[in-house]
Amino acid sequence: MKNNKNNFEFIKNKFESEAPEAPASLSENEIKNKIEGKKAHKIIKIKKRFPIKAVASCAACFVLVFALLTSGILKTGTGSTEPNEIQSFKSYDEIEGYVSKINRISLFSYGNLYGNLKGDNLIAEESPSSDGASSSSHAETYRQVENVDEADIIKTDGEYIYYAYNSSVYIYRANGDEPYQTGVIDIDDNGYISEMYLADGILTVIYDNYTYSQEEDFIQGSTVAQSFDVSAAESPREISSYNQSGYYSSSRMIDGRIYLITGCYLYDSSQVIPSISENSKTSPIPCTDIYYTGRPSTASYTVVSAFNPETGEKTASAKAFFGGADEVYCNESNLYITSFESTSNDIAALYRADSLSFINNGKTHIIKIALGENELKITAKGEVSGTVNNQFSLDEYDGYLRIAVTDYSDDSGESESAVYILDENLEETGSITGIAKGEHIEAVRFAKETAYVITYKQTDPLFVIDLSNPKEPKMLGSVEITGFSSMLIPLENGRILGIGFETEQSEYGEVRSGIKLVLFDASSPAEPKIISTQVLDGFDSEAQYTHKAIAVNNEKGYYAIPVNFYDSQNQKTGVAAFTVENDEIKITNTFINNAAQSYSYTQRCTFAGDYVYSIALSNAPQIFAYHYE
Repeated sequence: MKNNKNNFEFIKNKFESEAPEAPASLSENEIKNKIEGKKAHKIIKIKKRFPIKAVASCAACFVLVFALLTSGILKTGTGSTEPNEIQSFKSYDEIEGYVSKINRISLFSYGNLYGNLKGDNLIAEESPSSDGASSSSHAETYRQVENVDEADIIKTDGEYIYYAYNSSVYIYRANGDEPYQTGVIDIDDNGYISEMYLADGILTVIYDNYTYSQEEDFIQGSTVAQSFDVSAAESPREISSYNQSGYYSSSRMIDGRIYLITGCYLYDSSQVIPSISENSKTSPIPCTDIYYTGRPSTASYTVVSAFNPETGEKTASAKAFFGGADEVYCNESNLYITSFESTSNDIAALYRADSLSFINNGKTHIIKIALGENELKITAKGEVSGTVNNQFSLDEYDGYLRIAVTDYSDDSGESESAVYILDENLEETGSITGIAKGEHIEAVRFAKETAYVITYKQTDPLFVIDLSNPKEPKMLGSVEITGFSSMLIPLENGRILGIGFETEQSEYGEVRSGIKLVLFDASSPAEPKIISTQVLDGFDSEAQYTHKAIAVNNEKGYYAIPVNFYDSQNQKTGVAAFTVENDEIKITNTFINNAAQSYSYTQRCTFAGDYVYSIALSNAPQIFAYHYE
């Protein structure tokens, strides 16, 4: 927390020296508490060390708060455009005027708020046998949709393991009981690696690149995708570089093409034209490929492009649109990008006990982009009331988009959840609302014509929803359990595996007390039930927060997740492996790194052949190997 405190002090000093005095309610502690309170139920994870990144993140937190405060005011377009109508600009001058108009009506000036910290791109951050798992002898990143690869910080081809940490990629030989480091790829000193792809002997490293201009006193950033030929892994060779305006939001890889999504807030109307750089050849995105709708909430845009990592050249004209990028769902045909906009005008509510409801009271905007082999086309825009939990809150099936949200728009401020079904034009065809009043969504999984939704307040209800009729979705049944699941994996015969948290009551209220694995039986949807549970008491796992931390070995029939344990007496870190057989969850192995350095933390694990490998972080990554029997 020390770095965050320093960053808040820096921004606070800038604010005090170059802008009117901030009210007490906007002090460091008050703002920090409000922001962190939104995700208070999440356990704080280890932060990567990079000072400029930390400053950007802190600044983005302020942007989030002020964007929320001003969202009720920023309701203007360039003309009479309807809220869901999409139009492109006719000139760059028109774009600059559009941004200036938004900034002029803003309640707070971003330039005054940050003093001279004004970078042009500053922002924050089915069954195991099908979509998510690996059927080969080595692990693949667990993914939401079959044939749509997702980036991660660890990749393996079965012979070598690549792990991204800060500004380096560590390369290890998966050598049975004795894995060893063979080399390291160091990227730009100003870079900070987000994720990677590995396909056909090409490793593509995606990182945010920061440039600080002391003369002009601002931070400027972009996203770089740098590709290396690792067919000879011990001597990687750079083969291409692709650069895009904005900080990294998300990406997908389909048929050898990487779709890159970046976003940026605009603080200076003279820095509003996004660009693409192919192997150092930079060109602005044409104005006719930059879009707007009638109701922008902030001066920000999202950039989407497709490129070939082998050549570093785009495969389609990049597109940009005004609006943010919170969550991304992608299949082989369409890419959906969501952004949340608060619609509350009761600013005073932010400083009352119901501030969480204020922050989450609003709409989720959805942009649909059709993915052609050589074309990106923005085809529709829609919106629903409420906020999504993560990418698994969205799914497309038979031409319909299904989206699950938690909605705080009730006059009482009490939350409830809903599932909406939208047609190809993102117009609502059906919905089921009023789910679990007073609770919020923690996990969603769609399996063809069925939705499984986990909500949570003190218990963990699993709801089974029939989506076979897009006009009339129906609630079929539910079952409750203590704690909650944050990830759902549909299995065969109506079974659903839940990975999440065990909870218990303490003198301070309900607290998280371990990792909970649950097997639900929804073969009779009207009467779902729990048939097996396992708890790793006192442990936590990255798999509770991201699906990418789950390794699924179909060949040997097990799951592996990184685990960590801390108390006042000791610390443990390593891997837990478990199976789901005959309607029973069995924890088959807990591999603990007794040799791990003090205060180490395991973020990921993987497998190759008969071995499970984990990477523990302390001052530097350490690799550990375990023979799976």
